Amino acid sequence: MSLTTFIRAPDVVSHMRPLIPCESRVIPAPLRAVPRTKNFSVVGVAFDYLLRFELQRRAPHASAKCWVAELAVEYIERGGALRIPEEWRGGISEKCKCKWMTGKFPDLGQRARTALDRAKQAVSNFVAQKKVFRRGYHDLACHALRLARLDPLVRARYLDLRFDDAPDPNDVQDLLAMLGIVPFKLLIHEDVVLLNPTFGSSGALVGGADADLITGSSIIDVKARRAGMWEPKDFMQLMGYLILSRQERRARRPFPRLDCVGIYFARHGYLWTHDVSAMLRTKKFREVEDWFLKRARRGYIIYKRKGP
Repeated sequence: MSLTTFIRAPDVVSHMRPLIPCESRVIPAPLRAVPRTKNFSVVGVAFDYLLRFELQRRAPHASAKCWVAELAVEYIERGGALRIPEEWRGGISEKCKCKWMTGKFPDLGQRARTALDRAKQAVSNFVAQKKVFRRGYHDLACHALRLARLDPLVRARYLDLRFDDAPDPNDVQDLLAMLGIVPFKLLIHEDVVLLNPTFGSSGALVGGADADLITGSSIIDVKARRAGMWEPKDFMQLMGYLILSRQERRARRPFPRLDCVGIYFARHGYLWTHDVSAMLRTKKFREVEDWFLKRARRGYIIYKRKGP
């Protein structure tokens, strides 16, 4: 279970729906970075990595958690079960028919470790530079795409065995196009920048939750979709992050006080935000928050009893 799975439960949806604002869900911005391939999922995850690296370079005070790809490499090295495709049909490889592979595979583990170590070294060199030329961004985008191919192993036990192949040049150009329209001044706070923040023991209540960005008192999700509009499930996920962050603060664990949620539309170069400070003081929100946490604790207890 994860926050994404948790908010899909019918009872959770029905309780959280009243919090969704009654305003236009369409953003006032045109599509500026058109997808160049059908590798939507991989490119979306890769952009999360690439944006994170550039934010680290521009904001040295940013706090960053470990990469999901690091957990994937550790999983391979432990010999965890993997789902691999039986054949390639083009397009999005995750749609292919898969088979399970179990046991330890030293060669596969070494390949994954090498890809990860090379990416770490590249990022370390990158964030130390004051000015980066296009070639530097190109190389980093290639590493981001390789890391993105490892991520599904943690989330779905799926592994694209071509993870360390040379990326599609069109995907690289797609990433660079999106990075080129980022309004960094809106995403970097002078004091608080948290990259891929988790929510400690509060996040564990829903099986884990990791947001894309906290900047100042705002929590931001990044979407690389074509459609210039947000969905109700997007807002419910942001509210889930908000509730978990408030629970962390109540437990006297260090966490920023949040009063704004937002979505950055990477293909439009547009940041949509919604001030929730007034809503947080309403009885309706407190009731939803109490129910959410009780429901999460109940699900967590059941999950622990069943075991992983």
